[in-house]
Amino acid sequence: MIRIELVKTLELAGRALADNAMIPIFQCFCFTKTHVIAYNDSIGIIAPCETKQAFAVNGKTLLGLLTHSLAKEVEFTLEEHDCIVKAGRSTFRLPWFKPNEFLFEEPEPKWLAKLALTNDLLFGFQACLMTASKDNTQPALMGVCLNGVQHTLYSCDGDAITRYTFSKGQKCAAVIMLPSAFVDTVLKMGFGTDIGKNGYLNVNTEWAHAELGNGYHIYGRVIENPNPFDHANEIKNTIEGTPTYLEVPKGLSHALARALVIGSDESKPTRLTVQEGRLKLLTESSMGIVRDSLQFPKHPDVQANINAELTQRAIGLCDQMAILERCTVYRRGDVLFQLLGNMS
Repeated sequence: MIRIELVKTLELAGRALADNAMIPIFQCFCFTKTHVIAYNDSIGIIAPCETKQAFAVNGKTLLGLLTHSLAKEVEFTLEEHDCIVKAGRSTFRLPWFKPNEFLFEEPEPKWLAKLALTNDLLFGFQACLMTASKDNTQPALMGVCLNGVQHTLYSCDGDAITRYTFSKGQKCAAVIMLPSAFVDTVLKMGFGTDIGKNGYLNVNTEWAHAELGNGYHIYGRVIENPNPFDHANEIKNTIEGTPTYLEVPKGLSHALARALVIGSDESKPTRLTVQEGRLKLLTESSMGIVRDSLQFPKHPDVQANINAELTQRAIGLCDQMAILERCTVYRRGDVLFQLLGNMS
């Protein structure tokens, strides 16, 4: 087979290789004669790849050897204990696993819903992934909630909540928590690539399945939680009153960047004060004091301590904002909404 094509395929499938050797087969590329599979007990990737025999070898080792080769073609031959990999004038001997040691089996295609992986949905994944929890002590929040009933995506990391409303043309009655690793892999393999064209997302109570172009498949185990986090109710309980949304003030991103220079090392808040049509920023730390003042007409007078880094991230996605005593909120039309809790 052509080495360059094989390397490209393995680089994509390799996103599902396990980081540790607790279960060796999870660190392997499993060749089935028609496909190559990588699976780490959380996500699995299947890619088209024809071989004469079925076998599995350590993925990092094989990919490293092939990446650092200049050979045009690669051949695999199995012996009793070794897989012989011939690449040009180089020969590699690698221990291999038999097909009866493969652990991943594709689930039966009994799906509750099927959604087109449009740029609209993928952008929602991208926005929500930014505020999905990375805290291993909160596994139930380490993903993106697909609420097909409300046509929304949600995520929360304890400091921020994101809500994205996708096209009502998509039919989905399921409420599923998609693991972050699965969503991230779908984005990296599908957003803006030929592989991602004409893709579909299938879901049931156990699995999420991204069916991409050219025969690529991504599987992710759905996060099970008998008491799911109620994102909508949390937003309702946090917002007091009716936010006054205004265009994000010109120059706010640069002002927040200056605030981060002073406050980031000591995790100091930036105080926002709205008064008489001006938005004033104040950040103080042992490194110094930085003040800024921006035009912000027609917004009610209010004061709030915010995280400058998270706020800068929010205005990178949204074009309107409102400041409240308990939180700041951001939106882009009726599609994207983000809430950030204020600092004490």
